[in-house]
Amino acid sequence: MPERLHLVLCLVSSEAAPFGNTAGTYLAAQVLADPALAPHVDVQVLRLDSDDLDAAARCLREAAPDVIGFSCYAWSLGPTLAVARRLRATRPAPLVVLGGPLFAQLRTRDDWFPGWDAVDAIAVGDGEITLRALLAKLLRAGRPLRVSSPGPGLVLPGHPPAWGPPALEPVSIDEVVSPYLQGSATPVDAPHVELTRGCPFACAFCGCSRTITTPRLALPSRERVAGELAAIGAWPRPVEEVNLGSGTANLNDATWTLLRDAVHEGDPGARNAYSLQVRPELLKPCHAEGWKGARLRFALGVQSLAPATFGAMGRRTTLDDLARAVALLKDLGQVDLFFILGLPGETLASFLEGIDAALALGADRLAVSPLYVLPGTALHTHHETHGLAFDPDTFRVRSTPTLPAADVETAVARLRELDADLRRRYARGERFVEFDG
Repeated sequence: MPERLHLVLCLVSSEAAPFGNTAGTYLAAQVLADPALAPHVDVQVLRLDSDDLDAAARCLREAAPDVIGFSCYAWSLGPTLAVARRLRATRPAPLVVLGGPLFAQLRTRDDWFPGWDAVDAIAVGDGEITLRALLAKLLRAGRPLRVSSPGPGLVLPGHPPAWGPPALEPVSIDEVVSPYLQGSATPVDAPHVELTRGCPFACAFCGCSRTITTPRLALPSRERVAGELAAIGAWPRPVEEVNLGSGTANLNDATWTLLRDAVHEGDPGARNAYSLQVRPELLKPCHAEGWKGARLRFALGVQSLAPATFGAMGRRTTLDDLARAVALLKDLGQVDLFFILGLPGETLASFLEGIDAALALGADRLAVSPLYVLPGTALHTHHETHGLAFDPDTFRVRSTPTLPAADVETAVARLRELDADLRRRYARGERFVEFDG
């Protein structure tokens, strides 16, 4: 074996620091738990600020990595590539690997990706086994570090790019080493506990849709989740909020029961607060039972109440669905409603009507995000058909056939007016209506 490799798992993002680098934390745990790798690989997890790219690159250079694994998302793609190019200009240059959900359908369409010059390889699909196999191969080959052929889950730059076989997937989430149970996770204010692999839904705007991720749905055991929550509860101070996955509570009655029992078992003293993402149309009265004592926040993904958007986005939530969901959950904790501005079929009038109707239901907060036409999603693949104009660097929608750019600006201005009015009316410090972006 050669001398030790220094692996840095990095996220370059302007998002708030309380979240840390969840993907990097999970990947680090897999390497540290591998008896063939742990003695030969030093692992460091970083989250760097994309507002100062030179400082981010300088921090990485000072870490002196042999291999950098960038976790990349649509909103962080530009800054990540900029930092990667700065690193590859140094000598000796580290090996640079990108991974993230936006690469899931790279083979289907890659005209959006401008970064082949910035990377040595891209990881597509579940990353744990891919990363371990790559590190083992590098250790066997010795220096200089090169990725000469694509293994499972990897694609290499070229004309055309060289594709390896599909990534190997863990059999179950319980098989994936938990950084919380392992004790390798660095405490952060908003830890994320992974609760699903795959998704049963096909929302056209979502990077986790079953159409672009593994069709196999994997869930953890109650014992694992309870153990993770107990481990987080043993950190020196309470966290702001534990994020219990993306939409896990929507799946069926059994998963609601799993989460409820795990929260009570793992945190019997209600030390920490928990957030759950909920689809209003799937909520049942039984899902609101048995949570007494738990500190909860529910994020209800409404997205749009306009029937004209339902076909394009692959889902529907009616005002009746939303009213029933808010009524069921408001006694259990904070209820936040989430909308998307810019979905195909939405007009300025239908969007504002939906916002006004939602505000009348008595939820605690309403958050609106611009539509991001994310690579790999159905909306991105067929954006010409939908007439979606978006920023090629951030993928943020600019206009649609039913929502011109001027109407987007009008909608944003109206949201800010609503927020200011409601804050004055209730003398409340935090925002009622929030526009992300």
